[in-house]
Amino acid sequence: MTMNLLELVQYLIVAENAVIIALISVFGGLMVQRQKSTQKDAQTIAKQRSNENLLSMRFMSANTNLSIVTAMAVQNQKINGQMDAALKAAKEAQQAYYDYINELGADKVAGLGKEEVA
Repeated sequence: MTMNLLELVQYLIVAENAVIIALISVFGGLMVQRQKSTQKDAQTIAKQRSNENLLSMRFMSANTNLSIVTAMAVQNQKINGQMDAALKAAKEAQQAYYDYINELGADKVAGLGKEEVA
């Protein structure tokens, strides 16, 4: 009878260890999955910020060019083809930025954007 009790205790210890190992594996898998999700979110935000920075630079460049051409037109008291080109570039840059903002807003409404972009 002592042998049966000893065997039962050994089986229980083995079973307990198996459960503990299974729990550790499950928690480890969940942590890896969460980390991958966090990395993906960070990459998405970084890409959005990169796109926004490129659009902002394009917008600033177009506005600077328009300012320079406007100053030259005022100084020379005449408008030339540079003014039309600069105005067109500024309008295109502004429209591209508005399109980008609307796309971000549509993604938010659709639930695609998980994080706010600062």
